[in-house]
Amino acid sequence: MKTLFAKYNRERLPKFQTVTKIVELANGQQKSIKQALLPEAQAHIAEIYANYARLTTKYPQIKLVPPNLEDANTVSFSMADGVSLESLLKQALDKQDKSAFFALLDKLVAYVDSFVSERQVKFVPCEKFKQVFGEWTLDEPQDLIELANVDMIFSNLFFADDGSITQIDYEWVFECAVPKTFVLWRAFNVFTYFMSLHIYKFISLLEIFENYNITNYDNQQWLSMDLSWQAYIRGKNKPYVFKDSMQRGQIDVFSLVNQLQEQVNQLQHYNELKQVEIQEKLESSDEQVHNLEQQLADKNTKLSEVYNSKSWKLTAPLRKIFKLLK
Repeated sequence: MKTLFAKYNRERLPKFQTVTKIVELANGQQKSIKQALLPEAQAHIAEIYANYARLTTKYPQIKLVPPNLEDANTVSFSMADGVSLESLLKQALDKQDKSAFFALLDKLVAYVDSFVSERQVKFVPCEKFKQVFGEWTLDEPQDLIELANVDMIFSNLFFADDGSITQIDYEWVFECAVPKTFVLWRAFNVFTYFMSLHIYKFISLLEIFENYNITNYDNQQWLSMDLSWQAYIRGKNKPYVFKDSMQRGQIDVFSLVNQLQEQVNQLQHYNELKQVEIQEKLESSDEQVHNLEQQLADKNTKLSEVYNSKSWKLTAPLRKIFKLLK
């Protein structure tokens, strides 16, 4: 068995520390593996395996990659058919096709919406929600997902040719209602973070939010939920790659690229002005040189006229006498 990819999650609390691998078997087939890095994480592996039954029982329409519990430390999955939503969106970005981009996001929003159990109701969080996601502060009615896979990021969703969508990762499923908008908000943030170098000239995160009615006011609630969830996984005061960027309401690299682009634009503008200034000076210098040459030619003409005049020739003896006297 050959390991093709491995991601170690050692920054988590011991009970959640796992490694995710993609391996190639002797027959050439590939599969994905999640393994506990510590004995304390074996219960988490068992939860991932159990999530399959929870989700397929609650949502008969859902398509998940089936799990195989190989041992107390290991759960494995076959590879999904189709193409990840992340790859499809990247293709739309490369083609600068905003229509195709939003068509894919529309499919994603409709897919997440299919798991909604209650629509436009006042959300009263349960104790499990508060334990994982912290306090709830919004008064606006919410669409709720009763059993939510909150990590439906675009790399975890595979689109098949028949239009079906398969989830390849259901590690974070909570048996408490979660607002649908949080699932979408987080998926949008993660995608724009990792695609920032491709997306920054194409579309902004705020434009995506506005298109799906996620307001700046609500943004603070979703951010608070995400930070609380990460503290639940990692412990308090642990580094979190999205923390600073989400707190500013935009993506770190996205912001950096914008700043660099602005600096480049300013430098290019300065360079163009300088080039114009230099060209003007060169043209001015050429004109001055031409004027001087013309003046010199005029002087030479006048001098030649003097030398050839009768008075100059008649006074030649006098000039010789003056030279001798000096």
